[in-house]
Amino acid sequence: STNYYGQNLEQNPYSIYDIKYLHPYYFFSLPHLKNYIELTNNKFASIDDDGFRNNPYANNFDDKIILLGGSTAFSFYSSSDKTSISAYMSKLSGYSVVNRNSPGWNSLQELIALLKYNQNYTHSISLSFYNDLATFCDGYRHLKLNDSQSRFFYWNNVIENEKNLSISNISLKNKIKYLLIKNFPQTKEIYKLTIKFFNKSSKSENNKNTTLKSENNYCGKDYQGAVKMFLKNQKIIRQISEFRGAKHILLIQPIFPLHKKSLEGYGITKSKDQLEFQRQAIDFLLKQEFCNKDCYDFSNVFDDLDKVELVNSIKNGEYKDQIFADN
Repeated sequence: STNYYGQNLEQNPYSIYDIKYLHPYYFFSLPHLKNYIELTNNKFASIDDDGFRNNPYANNFDDKIILLGGSTAFSFYSSSDKTSISAYMSKLSGYSVVNRNSPGWNSLQELIALLKYNQNYTHSISLSFYNDLATFCDGYRHLKLNDSQSRFFYWNNVIENEKNLSISNISLKNKIKYLLIKNFPQTKEIYKLTIKFFNKSSKSENNKNTTLKSENNYCGKDYQGAVKMFLKNQKIIRQISEFRGAKHILLIQPIFPLHKKSLEGYGITKSKDQLEFQRQAIDFLLKQEFCNKDCYDFSNVFDDLDKVELVNSIKNGEYKDQIFADN
């Protein structure tokens, strides 16, 4: 019921890009086998034979930029391949921008993708950081194994639960959790709503008696650890590019909830503790020696644009002055 894609659609054309496939290099990626690629591609978004988004202008210029990152770099929800970030960059810069990004990827997968790229290029750009913070927090909750690909523990539990073995290091709670998620896809949403309801009732009861001050213990408050994990990969990415005679640039990607304008009518989609953690991590990252050069903070860049309306969901409208669907 929106004209964003130029016509009314029965379903979101990007829903098929939520499906992840096991990959021999990257742990997971978009399809990289021909028959799956053909089933995935549509007139709004398409991927090439290597499983990366097509840029119609990628061969128009001699010098190449390698664009690394997750769903933002991929341009999730853009109206076409011609209106993706890589396409706009090519048209505006005079460089052939090559996508080496995929929804859900973090800097470890960016590093592997750049390492596996075997052609000449002049710049590598990481439009990144959001997924690394999420990966770090996922690892923090699981034995502090923080430097892994995104959602590793989810997929590990899914695979382990397929075995006819008793895996002692997987708790009964997690076995039940992923059994429900696998067989009843809406379990997670129902669980969240239920917990939210009971938390609200509990808070209401507590407020009658006393006011409790909550302490932010999100991810152990270890935003410095999250930054160090991220920089470990970024430093190697920069070294690889410099060794190849290229320049590496880090762009801290725009993050919807960190924009002040995200409060105006649409609400914050993350907890205050999580927002504080993200802001502290970005501020700490910018103070590191790595960011003395070629490091730019775009985390709340749209706050400086007066006429831009931020949205975090597809809705009716012209979309002329609106930005964001993917956090």
